[in-house]
Amino acid sequence: MDLSPYSEQIQELDRRQDEYLSILDERALPILDEMLEVAMQTNDPRLIGYVYHTMSFAEFFITGRYNLFIKYLRQATKYITKSGDPTELTHIYYLIALDALNKGMIDISHRFFLESRSLAGKIGIGLAAAIMDLNIAQVLMRIDYFEDARKFVKSSISAIRGSKSHIYHYKNLTTLYMEDVLICIELGKVDEARKVMNTAERHVARHRELLTGATLLKYEITKLRMDMLDRAANIQPSRVKQLCESIQSTPNIYSYTGDLYRLCKQLIKKRKRKWVKQIIDALERNKPEDGATRALRLLAEIKIEYYKAVKDDAELEAAYREHDRALAIYIKDRKDIYRYVTDLAKFTGNIRRTRKIAISEQDQLTQIAKIDGLTNIPNRYGANLYLDEVFEKAYKNGTKLGVVYLDLDGLKFINDTQGHLAGDACLIRIGELLTKHMEAGEFFAARYGGDEFMLIFDNATTREIERSLNSLRKESDVKFSRGIYNDTPKGREKSWQYIELADKALYEDKKRKGARQ
Repeated sequence: MDLSPYSEQIQELDRRQDEYLSILDERALPILDEMLEVAMQTNDPRLIGYVYHTMSFAEFFITGRYNLFIKYLRQATKYITKSGDPTELTHIYYLIALDALNKGMIDISHRFFLESRSLAGKIGIGLAAAIMDLNIAQVLMRIDYFEDARKFVKSSISAIRGSKSHIYHYKNLTTLYMEDVLICIELGKVDEARKVMNTAERHVARHRELLTGATLLKYEITKLRMDMLDRAANIQPSRVKQLCESIQSTPNIYSYTGDLYRLCKQLIKKRKRKWVKQIIDALERNKPEDGATRALRLLAEIKIEYYKAVKDDAELEAAYREHDRALAIYIKDRKDIYRYVTDLAKFTGNIRRTRKIAISEQDQLTQIAKIDGLTNIPNRYGANLYLDEVFEKAYKNGTKLGVVYLDLDGLKFINDTQGHLAGDACLIRIGELLTKHMEAGEFFAARYGGDEFMLIFDNATTREIERSLNSLRKESDVKFSRGIYNDTPKGREKSWQYIELADKALYEDKKRKGARQ
């Protein structure tokens, strides 16, 4: 923001905070507090919004105090929407998207990253648009669209390579290299992953002193995952100890729990259970706050995977309770954030206007908006669109709406024993089976991500839904867990609440199965 129209005191405070903020140093915080006091005296919403936005950014990336991040973000939004400053709106959309991503709210996160990217491109902030490409890629990775994610990562790498003057150039480029490696691992492109990792290692060796602790944590996680793919690699326990020390000292650890979850699953598969326990203990010492609900859920899921592997029933039950608590917070937070973004839309028409600009960006995501490429049935976004339609219909007509979550129990075993091609063939067969039932008018079906599917029943009884699921069980060669929520929409209920309640029922079904085993 151009502060030249403001007093020398404001400009000097801004120079001082920016000096520390550029290296993510906590000394920026008291300067920002002083700057806010001075800004409040001006009664200028543009300036006050700028300071609150900067304070929110600092709390997210420097301290990791999630509740303060949210508090300042809300204040920044209030003032910036009054001023209508497009540059600051770009930053606000970005932070809203980060919050939604850390709460696991993929739809809101995706929307606001696109809003930020489009507005940044319109007002000429090219580098910001490139960073949005990285964030959009992270959204796509969350729903297992790795091929699409890699396109955005490569686009972002190309743009950021030419921006060495930017204060976070080396941090951003290192993060992008790591994302590319992780995507290649998920796609089974191990040779390509090694090539990118070699480039990344040379980059980190040359610029290590310019990287933040959080960026180095990402590097350590990625390198450990790569090393575990090499049977000849001799991974020393000291490496895991160093990783755990980084986990404990990283302020915004909630941004890395997804990477740690995938790492722990790989460690459990390799029977490195002691290392998983060390990672759990390190995360407990730096536990995410309640606002970062996705991180809390993933931490609980790491524990569930670990305690299942070591057959500790008491701790497993505690981990399930922890997961349920995180899910309950998530459901409450989802209500709050929907209310918040609705209020934001009332404050300003900019969201809708920039949404029109975002259409060209969304054209790049046609796979996400329409059909799953593997199973040839609707995907997550197609399911959400359909659910919104039938929810409104059921609410208007006073009829029942049923949402069913299916999770394929046997797919992991097929992938592990027969390979991913066999797993893909299984998913294709499931897609064909669901298509047959859809064509018969029984339900709507979508692949919701990975080995999860969603079925939507329009005006069916719970007994009819159970009958359909029993039919699927008989016809399918893969066992599945299921969660059902079937009710008549009423009051202020939202369609996404049906998804959450079906998801919770799915975890209850898995818990019962775990208890019987």
